[in-house]
Amino acid sequence: MAANFCIFFVLLAFLPSGELQGFSENSTAWAKGNFDVGRNTIVVTNSTRAVYAHVGTSPKVGHVSVDWVSNNIYWADAGFGWIGLQSLKASFQHLDLAKFATNGRLKVIVSTFLEHPYGLVVAPNYRRVFWSDVGSSPKIESSDLLGSDRKALVWQGLATPTALSVDQSLQRLFWTDQSKHTIESSDFNGGNRRVLYFSEDSQFGGLQVFAEYLLFTQQNTNSLHGLDRLTGKQVVSSLSLPSDPPGPPGSLAVFSTAFQQRGNNISCSQMTCGHICIQQEQGGVCICTSGSTLKSDGKTCQESSVPLWKSFIVSSATRVCAVPVNLLYSFPNLPPPFYNIKCFLNESNIQHLAINSYNATLYYVTGSSWIRTHDIRSGKTDNITTTANSVGGITYDEARGILIWSETSAGRIMELDLNRGDNATQLYSNLNSPGDLTVNSLRGLLFWVETFNNKYTLVAGAVVSPFNKSELVNSGLIRPHSLVYDDKQNRLYWLDVDYLGSVRGDGSDKSVISLSSVTTYRGLALFRSNLVWLTRSPDSNVTFRSSDLRDASVRRPLTCLV
Repeated sequence: MAANFCIFFVLLAFLPSGELQGFSENSTAWAKGNFDVGRNTIVVTNSTRAVYAHVGTSPKVGHVSVDWVSNNIYWADAGFGWIGLQSLKASFQHLDLAKFATNGRLKVIVSTFLEHPYGLVVAPNYRRVFWSDVGSSPKIESSDLLGSDRKALVWQGLATPTALSVDQSLQRLFWTDQSKHTIESSDFNGGNRRVLYFSEDSQFGGLQVFAEYLLFTQQNTNSLHGLDRLTGKQVVSSLSLPSDPPGPPGSLAVFSTAFQQRGNNISCSQMTCGHICIQQEQGGVCICTSGSTLKSDGKTCQESSVPLWKSFIVSSATRVCAVPVNLLYSFPNLPPPFYNIKCFLNESNIQHLAINSYNATLYYVTGSSWIRTHDIRSGKTDNITTTANSVGGITYDEARGILIWSETSAGRIMELDLNRGDNATQLYSNLNSPGDLTVNSLRGLLFWVETFNNKYTLVAGAVVSPFNKSELVNSGLIRPHSLVYDDKQNRLYWLDVDYLGSVRGDGSDKSVISLSSVTTYRGLALFRSNLVWLTRSPDSNVTFRSSDLRDASVRRPLTCLV
């Protein structure tokens, strides 16, 4: 994605080094090239060096924008489905590993009802952030600098709104629509909408307002163009861009001290916020990165000891830990302080795990077949029930508040209503050594593994009456485990000895991704479009790996050891 390389060049605009004099190469910046997968970072540069402002974006960052008043950077990350924010105050310190840990932390200001955030721009003097969502229901939205006061501005007549820019003097928002081949404009509230430019063969790259011009790049012609920002009339001849580095031009930024006026509100530059300062109408306000809370002094941040912020929950035989999801795309071989792994439960012989993310409750099975609950917020652990039979797996039905587990030696599946606190009841019986299982709460379906004479079968059944069941897969299974269901794709996923398998909910369209047979695979989780699992190599190192569901050939390592 060429746009991802805009990170480097867009941030150059934060360090004004000249005025725009027509379309000279010294006064306009554009970006070309490919995003380096596995090195997913936001880079800040000055005239002497480049450093990392943030490490651990997904490969699907659309655009970034700088709030030069508060000295912060914002970005739209479609891979994680959020709008991120991070301070730039420490970006130009000499990079060392002791300080590097802070570069993986961020403040997520918007993460709900976002499908594919892409375009983004900040209007610092009006304290607003604007972004586009190019998902199944395209729209353009805005919020204040903290993600509050969220408003849907434009949601009709959009196809693929990508690049965004603002004219603060006119309080106008501009955007390109890649599929409609248009450049359009509205006021900051989404009203007074106009089409300024249309060209059927356009393939837009970047977009930038400067003075009376509306500048944009064309990827198909490798060129830079300028329109009158009011009329849309082309006012100057196009400029051909250099062909080195190769690749279509991505985002666009302008160098100009006049372009980035700070006004009289500069209190953030005089404050000593621990993490992030936001310039508000009444002055600077300190906020903390996600996972931390502001102390009573209004400046210092205290990291939470409770791992409630967007993490993978991982268990060994003796402890349970939380690993932040943004480590999916961080650097390899980072020092342990960067991981920010939080272990919050120590227990003996943990065998199976389920979680209720809504009330931060963990359910797990011990070797003595006790089924226990752990409140992640309070740290309190209680026994729920026990069984004399060996447990093959456990899952939580969030729609009904039901805990479900299989009892392998008894050939049955049990359920317990956690809301009523009744005794456990039998859901299915006369099964062939049921093992691992998972539930799809929305569809009311349960999936599990059965074994008979060393032959494995994947089975589906209802969790409410009538309790019908059917075989989904009865061939090609070696030792399936770690079942996960994706409701959006209507697919069941599982791990086997040397492959990652999947099948539709009706048993059709089985597919596999081959894995190494010398590695042991355990645990499978779904996060947006990523399947994540654990691997144990012959040298006993445990590492995360992941696969993008939209590109089965992509299998990248998660870069920390647990």
